[in-house]
Amino acid sequence: YLFSKHPKIGDFDVCPVLKNRTTYSKFFPKCNLKFSGSAGFLLSPKAVPFAEKFKIGGVPFARGIENEEFSGNVAGFPSGCDMFLSQTLEFYTPILPQYNLNGHFFANGAISANLRSNNFFDAVPQVSKALTVGTGLVFVQNGMQIELNTQLPVHLSNELNFVKFQFGISPL
Repeated sequence: YLFSKHPKIGDFDVCPVLKNRTTYSKFFPKCNLKFSGSAGFLLSPKAVPFAEKFKIGGVPFARGIENEEFSGNVAGFPSGCDMFLSQTLEFYTPILPQYNLNGHFFANGAISANLRSNNFFDAVPQVSKALTVGTGLVFVQNGMQIELNTQLPVHLSNELNFVKFQFGISPL
């Protein structure tokens, strides 16, 4: 449940919210392929405040999009999204296996949707989409994956800013 202060009365309204986020990954060692993804959704009878929305982007959710930038913007700031889906297919090749350093080639697709209005700044529902391909270096250490990538957009929604080079750290 979210609690929000009523602007006129001063008491609190209760807004029920169901928020779920799932991440999955499957590695196929015989062919050095990894399939991974993430999804999340918010269900609420009312508009959800900005602070509760998903802020996604960056490695590994939307390669080529900066962290927290894969959603709509309000006055130049990311407003977040109500739901998202991200899928990645990666091919790994060992470079320095004794140091857990690999090269990888990837295809990464993501979609996010902002369906409910928070206020008059965020009145238009919006769907953002990105499909990128690229290559980079991957270093795995202590449950973290550190990536240095270069990527190209195959498809990109108009409102998204794309970066050709990206550094990212994500949990395994």
